[in-house]
Amino acid sequence: MRYGPSGVQCVRSALDKLPIDYTRFTFLDYGSSNGRVLFLAAGFPFEEVIGIEFSRELRETALRNLTRLTPEITRCGKVSSIHADAAVFEPPKSNLVCSFYNPFGPPVMAAVAERLIAHHDQLGYRIIVIYVDPQNREIFEKSGKFTIYNEAGNTVVLTTAA
Repeated sequence: MRYGPSGVQCVRSALDKLPIDYTRFTFLDYGSSNGRVLFLAAGFPFEEVIGIEFSRELRETALRNLTRLTPEITRCGKVSSIHADAAVFEPPKSNLVCSFYNPFGPPVMAAVAERLIAHHDQLGYRIIVIYVDPQNREIFEKSGKFTIYNEAGNTVVLTTAA
């Protein structure tokens, strides 16, 4: 799989258009790499911002980069980057805005989608997915749990029922 930096402008545009109370959501960046999208999300009043990264080296870079976050640009609660396998990562008990820049192949994306669906079905939390370069979007669409909220350029925003 190719590696590429996240489409920060795509994510910013999608976040700006969400009709939500950000303070009632946790932002998760799956495949957060060096933390660029975490910086962006920290500028919104999310309850928490979490990056999930499998590569220890990229996560270490993200941690170094996050030390540059200042109170002037941070509107969210806590910001963190964790080293984890996304396929087994247990999301926090909260409504979620999840960001993906085509970070996984179909097997891992399917496992992540299953966890998000269970988070919605079993715990009742709302899930919003911002998916840039959505090469495996059918995994979400075929689940019957997500509907397309918005689509622009190479970004699709999917959501579960409120």
